Amino acid sequence: MDASLFTRFFDVCVLRSWWVILFINLCYIGYEQGQYKRKNLYAILNNQMQTLEEEKEKALALRKRLMMQKNNQHDPAWIELTLMKEMGMVPEGYQKFLFSEKN
Repeated sequence: MDASLFTRFFDVCVLRSWWVILFINLCYIGYEQGQYKRKNLYAILNNQMQTLEEEKEKALALRKRLMMQKNNQHDPAWIELTLMKEMGMVPEGYQKFLFSEKN
């Protein structure tokens, strides 16, 4: 009696409903593929976001430096410092020392 109950269960649940099992398996495979693609896309976008945040920080630092330069253009001390640093000029009465490396 147990064997006939098992065969009846097998007949009803597996043989007559094979398409339901196949459909569930196909849905699961599609879900797994979607999760895999989503994780890859998330990693790519996260890397891009970090890169853009670094570039933003650099741009903000450059902006701050340029704003300071713009605001100090009329300051004689700043002009003197810029001439000394950028162009290598020295004020009158100062001596300029150049250090060179010998190989």
